[in-house]
Amino acid sequence: MKLRTIMLLKKVIFSIKKMELYEIISCVVAVVALVLSGCSIYMSKKSAKEQLRLNFFIEYTKRYQEITIKILSDKQNEICYQRLYIDLCSEEYYLKSRGHLPVEIWELWLDGMRLSVKNASLQNAWRQYGGLYNDEFAAFFSDLIKENA
Repeated sequence: MKLRTIMLLKKVIFSIKKMELYEIISCVVAVVALVLSGCSIYMSKKSAKEQLRLNFFIEYTKRYQEITIKILSDKQNEICYQRLYIDLCSEEYYLKSRGHLPVEIWELWLDGMRLSVKNASLQNAWRQYGGLYNDEFAAFFSDLIKENA
């Protein structure tokens, strides 16, 4: 009888050890799955952020090209198109000031602004419409004109 009880106890202990091993394995698998899921979410978020930045660049470049073509081809409405350009600069400045643009893109756009503010009709548009913009952008753009005109 004792032998039978000992054998039964050994089976129970072995079953418990076996179960513990399965539990350990399942916990390790769960942790690995959790880590892999976290990495996947991080990579997806990073990719989405890069895609958003690329879309900003493409959209704003397209708008810049359209405005530039209109300025060059329609002299009668040039001041209106210069105002659209100032609006575009204001939006770009906003994106930069909120950290939504990579430095490289901002530097490209800023170089373009430095060239554009040399244009007398843009300066005229700024004198006419500059008071419509928020103080932060108005100070930035006024300084840009002073430095580059």
